[in-house]
Amino acid sequence: FDALRDVVIPDVIKHKKKGSPLRLWSAACAIGAEPYSLSILLQRDLPHLIAGREISITASDINRKFLASAQRGEFGDWALRSSTDEFKQSCFTNSGNLWRIRDEYRKPVSFQYQYTRDTDSDAHIREGRRSGGPRVGKRRGRFCAEVF
Repeated sequence: FDALRDVVIPDVIKHKKKGSPLRLWSAACAIGAEPYSLSILLQRDLPHLIAGREISITASDINRKFLASAQRGEFGDWALRSSTDEFKQSCFTNSGNLWRIRDEYRKPVSFQYQYTRDTDSDAHIREGRRSGGPRVGKRRGRFCAEVF
């Protein structure tokens, strides 16, 4: 995420019109760690770059159980084992063994079913045809972690 924070996202925003929306796609998002991390990164580390912009992060996966888990935005201690206490306290609320992502970081993230191997997968995301979900528009970036 250092490269995203320091190089990629600032460069993308630099080439966008002032005030234009920033739309990102997190493909194969599994339980949601990546799209929520993007939201946190943008809001905590780059607020000066996103000020006055609509931020939209569409997260997709083929596994509906993972998507249901991702929408809840809850993570166990193990998932956050390398996070500092300060980070956990400022980005999550704690309830026993679960940490729930705070609403301000959940807000720009939406989830939908998507089979990433489709040849016309980006068109399906734009049109919302595969999932029957909403049209999510042109994406400026796509992020895939651990997709082989």
